Amino acid sequence: MAAFEAFIATVGEGAARFLMPVSLDGQSYTTRVIQIVGGAGGISYSSIGAETLVSFSALVFPASMTPP
Repeated sequence: MAAFEAFIATVGEGAARFLMPVSLDGQSYTTRVIQIVGGAGGISYSSIGAETLVSFSALVFPASMTPP
């Protein structure tokens, strides 16, 4: 959880765009530009025993916006 929170801090509290591998067909991955909807305010956390469930919605931008 600390690593995730540190990552969110590095991407402008979740507001900045960043590169991430995503699966658009459920089988293969491609790198795309991503942005969390609502920044860190759009992320919700819930505890399940010793585990933490993190949920958020993300915008996945077209391949044309991904740098080479």
